[in-house]
Amino acid sequence: MFVCDICQIELKPGESVAVTMDEVRAMVYAGFSPIKSNIRVYENGVLTTAYAEMVRILAPDASIEELEHIWKMTALEKTKGGWALCPVCYQIANNVFQ
Repeated sequence: MFVCDICQIELKPGESVAVTMDEVRAMVYAGFSPIKSNIRVYENGVLTTAYAEMVRILAPDASIEELEHIWKMTALEKTKGGWALCPVCYQIANNVFQ
């Protein structure tokens, strides 16, 4: 089973969009943020909470800007082989280049 690396929705075979680490860096440096984009997260196939609220658990008193910084550093430092994204998250992330 594969899930989207951003929203965690389960992906059917052939549905994911592979994003290389270079593309991840370009998207992040261009301004992509699941926090700014108000992407919601799935848990066990159910839409639950906004991505910002998920990150807020790590830093309960952080501002949105601090949450974005935490997310960016985590995305850039811990991502080794790129992302598998659902078509919706890919479109949102790719829109930063438009």
